[in-house]
Order: sequence, then structure tokens, then C-alpha cells
Amino acid sequence: MELHPRAGNATLPSTATPSAALFRSGASLSAAFHDVCEEVLRALAASNAAVATLLDAECEGRGAEHGDTFSASMLRVHQYTEDTEYPAHCDLGLLTLAPRATLPGLLVQDVGRGEWVAVEERMGSDEAILFAGSTLAEMGGPAPLPHKLAVAPLAALHARAHHGAMPEATPVTKPAPRSVDPPVAASPMLAPTGGAVEPEPADGSTAHALLPVVVDAPVTTLPPSAVAMPVAAPAIPGVPARVRACFTRLDADADGRISLEDLAAGFARELYGAEGALPAAARTALDELFAASAIGDWSFGERYADKRLFVALYANMLFMRHDADGDGRLTHAEAQAALKFLARPPKDGTPKPDVHFACPADAYDAQTGELRMGREWFWQLFLVLP
Repeated sequence: MELHPRAGNATLPSTATPSAALFRSGASLSAAFHDVCEEVLRALAASNAAVATLLDAECEGRGAEHGDTFSASMLRVHQYTEDTEYPAHCDLGLLTLAPRATLPGLLVQDVGRGEWVAVEERMGSDEAILFAGSTLAEMGGPAPLPHKLAVAPLAALHARAHHGAMPEATPVTKPAPRSVDPPVAASPMLAPTGGAVEPEPADGSTAHALLPVVVDAPVTTLPPSAVAMPVAAPAIPGVPARVRACFTRLDADADGRISLEDLAAGFARELYGAEGALPAAARTALDELFAASAIGDWSFGERYADKRLFVALYANMLFMRHDADGDGRLTHAEAQAALKFLARPPKDGTPKPDVHFACPADAYDAQTGELRMGREWFWQLFLVLP
């Protein structure tokens, strides 16, 4: 539902019907939110000439006739469904004031750390979040806030809401990750839409979104006998130094944005030691990943990868580089080669030693004992390398 109470001389229904009551309460809520946003803009105008000029122009154009400003203000009410993708974005306008939803699902990005935060989990039922849009940012105001929706299955949402519990910020394309005690942070790794690495969701669905890491370590005896059981993972996973250095090289103007073509050329040099083009299969996979996940904003002429997305793309491309048969699994030798590639070289100049790691028992073939490492566990190992 979208309500534009300031777009013209709207007449409120006068009959005592549920629809009239809904319309009146919606208009009242919109007016209250409008007043808050206008107060914030007037405070910004005290130190921002562009905002002050906009306020003056709005008042001149509408104040005499309507007694208000900002005719484009609107109240939006969304009902989200499971079968639609909701990509990350920044709003285009001046300000957005969003109350905590009845069924929370809003994720906002901590731009400094590149992390997504389930902000409504930290809000009270009577609180709202106020953030800038791209237009205000272009006028010298606060930076726009990247945000998106994490849609959990609707039945689970309603069940949790009924029992007073917050829904987890989990994409619909993967079951909620299981965790050990204490909890291990689940960081996303992009699921490719094609190419050598294909996700295999446990529920049989096709994953084309960000996937959480599934932490699962059953203790059984299969060769080799080492079984991984993470028990003290950091709350905020790190990013390998080599990945950070690669992002810095490719982000030549230090604006935090890398285009598709720069990614392709950078990954060709970084992972294949080649100048120019990626191998055909790798380029196809990168194109599909980028098309499904790249972001954009009003002030930039094309879609791009930010630091958060770059890390996930790097992990996927590294996985595909070493997945020789393209079956979406790494053998022990392939996993060792990929992890050693990331590891820091010894200070004494000697060759890199092997990286010691362990995997869940069910990652090994029951007949041969050969490692068959999937992307989820590779992502776990990827993030703990210095």
C-alpha cells in the first residue's frame, strides 16, 4: 500500500467503516512521520546551503496554497513474499523513517565493516530508524544507508511473532544455520547461478541468493579421523590479508566501488596469473554472480561490487579456480592448494607450509575417505586465514 496524502486535496472518508478508519490512521501516521523528517531537514539546513535552498523553494511553491511542504512524501506499507528477491539498495529520496516492523526483517549495512546488521533486533516496538537517501547525500547530507530485507519463511515468521520471538535474518533459499555453543557467526558466501560451483540446498530448493554458513560437526569415525568442532569463533570474522590487498589494488580511486570489468581483469591476474581475460567458464560464472548480486547508487554510473561483495566474489572465484572437475567439491589436495594460496608467505622467504585444517566427518566420502569439501565449509576456513 502506498499513500500520498500531500499530493493533492485528498478527502478523507467520513463513513464509520474499517477502510475509513484505516485511511485516517494511515494519514495521521504519515503526517507525524512527515513532521519528524521536516524537523530533521530544517536542522540540516542550518549548516547546508543546498538543503536550505530546497526548503525555501518548497515553501514558496506550496506553502501558500497547502500550508505544507514536500508534496512527494508518502507512506508505504509492504507485505513481502517468499518467492521474490529483495536486493540491497539505497533509497533515492531525502529521508526515510521506518518503524520497527511487526515481523522484523530489515538489514542495514555497517559500511565501515561491510557487515549486515539485523537492526530491528536492537529496536524497541515503539522505535523507528531514520536514514538518508541518495538525493540528500548528493546535496552534501549524510551518506545513504544500504539496506535490504532478509525474508524467512512466512510460516516461521508468523509462528515466531505469535510467540513473541524475533525471526532470524535468514534467506529463504537455505534452512536456518545450525550452530554450536557458543554461536559461530554465519557470514554469507554468494551462491553462483552457474559455472563450476553449484549450491546444494538441504531442502532441495535452488539457491540464487546469499547463503549462510552451515556449522555442523557430527562426531563419527571416518578416515581421516580429524573432525572440526568450532567452539570459539570470533564474533566478527576476518578477511585474509591477500583479499584485502587485492581489493585495494583494484579500487584504484579508493571510492569503495569496483566495476565488473575491473573485477574480471583483477581476478585474471590474481588467480590465474594472466593479463587480460579470465577463462571462459570463470568469466561466465563471474558475470552471473555479478548480475545477481551487484549493487548501485544514484551517484555512480554503473553497478559495482563494494568490499563486502568483493570478499564473497573472491571466495567463489578462488573455489572455482581449484575445483578442477567442476563438481562443486574440493578434494584435500585442491582445498590445500586454495588455502595455501591465501596464506601469508613465511618471513624468511621459505616456501609456504601446508595449511592444517579439519572438516566435518560427513565431508569425507564414506567409501574412499576422500575429502569432498563444499563451499560452506570452505567459506569457514577462508575467513579464519590471517
